[in-house]
Amino acid sequence: MTPSTSLLVATNDGVFSAEWWKSAGIRIGIILITALVVSWIARSAVRRLRKRLEGAETHEEVLSLRRITTITSTLTNFVLVAVWTVAILMILGELNVNLAPLLASAGIVGVALSFGAQSLVRDFLVGFFVILEDQYRVGDSVSITANGGTFSGKIEDLTLRYTSVRGGDGTLYEVGNGNILFVANRSRGVGNITVDVRVQREGSLREMERRLDRAVEEMQAEPAIQQLLSEGPTVVGLEPVDDERVLASISAKVWASRRDRTEATLRRELSRRLAAHGEPDEDGDGS
Repeated sequence: MTPSTSLLVATNDGVFSAEWWKSAGIRIGIILITALVVSWIARSAVRRLRKRLEGAETHEEVLSLRRITTITSTLTNFVLVAVWTVAILMILGELNVNLAPLLASAGIVGVALSFGAQSLVRDFLVGFFVILEDQYRVGDSVSITANGGTFSGKIEDLTLRYTSVRGGDGTLYEVGNGNILFVANRSRGVGNITVDVRVQREGSLREMERRLDRAVEEMQAEPAIQQLLSEGPTVVGLEPVDDERVLASISAKVWASRRDRTEATLRRELSRRLAAHGEPDEDGDGS
């Protein structure tokens, strides 16, 4: 037997022999190629999403792409771990390695880790579904009830593990996603707002009602105001406060995310327009 031939002769069960390379060796190669292809596809998907994120023009598009990227990255990491775990086990099987003790040890370690990392796993699972279901986003105004208390503010950061909320007084609250019990999101959908303004009474209540109607009609025709509204504004009513003042009320439907800004704008515009309608015309009749 020549030295070159002896290199191909199997020891024990024929591992690394010519026959082994024709059978098990080819299967291992297929396993590795398959794992590499799946890994490349998964990483390419994340890279494409990140490129789109860099080219996003609007804030809403950035938030949407960031959410998709987070979900895709999480799923990609899960797929990579699963694929390479299965690939390594299959390769070890082709090498005639006894997997029973290895799997038993891995099971014991897994049980130990599951007890020690329960809260961490819960944080990641809850965070994943928060992002997947788009329950809230960065910039949303929320009130969160968690183990330990309730706090309100705007979402400043959101990851799979924790949520950061900036309170109105500047306090930064950070809570593990698994500890969140209840979330009230004030930045979703369309809601009603009512704006009340006290103005100086000039003339009869009927004349004040006509002034209020004209002011609302002008606001309905103002493009800058309509951009903030989903519907309205409409007149709610006019009530006397005392002999010198009246309370004018209007309502509108607004996007919840624009509620505070819209309410301040409507109050300012209504006060200004009612005051303007109170000024006398050129003929001096005050109408």
